[in-house]
Amino acid sequence: MFFITLNRIESILTSIGYERQSERTDDFKLKWVQCNQSVNWNLFKDGEQIVNHIQGEDYFTTKIQLWQSLQTYEKISMTMQKRSPQFLPLNQFVPETFKLDEKNDRDTFFNTHKPGDVWICKPSGLNQ
Repeated sequence: MFFITLNRIESILTSIGYERQSERTDDFKLKWVQCNQSVNWNLFKDGEQIVNHIQGEDYFTTKIQLWQSLQTYEKISMTMQKRSPQFLPLNQFVPETFKLDEKNDRDTFFNTHKPGDVWICKPSGLNQ
């Protein structure tokens, strides 16, 4: 297991010639940020700037976004006549997931699960 603090990142970057900017700016060569929202992607200069995150990464790094992407992929795949023989339905490799702020998902959840059932509630954005 490994964990690097921001101080360690800063010491590595300064040791190879980078200077830390004290004020927030969109004029940088390398930007090391905690989260993707700290980057103004509208002003990002592709090929000139580097960021330790990828634009749109939340489609793969948040459970609900990943779930919705996989659902969309499954729906499209199911309509294809020549589907891959390795196609695996979502319910065979991802735990049953409900987005409780959407009425259809909430109704399905309450109709499927009864008092006494065990389930996990993972509130969005509380993984920090």
